[in-house]
Amino acid sequence: MELSTARIVISDTERDGPDTVATRDGGRLSTTYTGTPDLPVTVVLDLAEQIRDQLAADKAAEKVARSAEAAQWDHLPWDIDHPDRELLDQAVEAGVPAEELVRIVGDHYLRYGHALRRKEELTVRRLIRERHDDLGLATDRQVDFILSLLAERRRSGEGGGFYGGPADRAGIEKLTRDQASTYINSLKGTY
Repeated sequence: MELSTARIVISDTERDGPDTVATRDGGRLSTTYTGTPDLPVTVVLDLAEQIRDQLAADKAAEKVARSAEAAQWDHLPWDIDHPDRELLDQAVEAGVPAEELVRIVGDHYLRYGHALRRKEELTVRRLIRERHDDLGLATDRQVDFILSLLAERRRSGEGGGFYGGPADRAGIEKLTRDQASTYINSLKGTY
């Protein structure tokens, strides 16, 4: 019955006055429990110390975990040493357009409460461009030029050419450099 109404108080600050039977560590630990011969106050204060130590250990572990998460944001999710880099390479090889990949990386950041900064977006685009280069895919200039030629053809109503190809950025980004060059020549009418 005595334990049912007793309280343990754990404080970060010292209290004025000396430790008593019901306090310890400069008053940082205290209890309202008065004790019995079978369960003295010292046992309850020992329990209070164990609880305080466990809370401190939990707090330290949480701080380490937060530091590890913060360190994760010191580099991009798909930097060369990041475990998700392989996913980026697979997505590029599968022909996922650069715009979509940047959105995916941005979503990855937002899940953890961080916004993809412009510098990071440019780095992701550079990584994608490098990966496209490794695969021999169309360059950004080729893609942009094809899109401008297609827009010009739509405005002028001109059609034809000896080579047909995709009409959107996503499709054009999947072309190899040679295919893109052939497509450009066809759209320009340089047979």
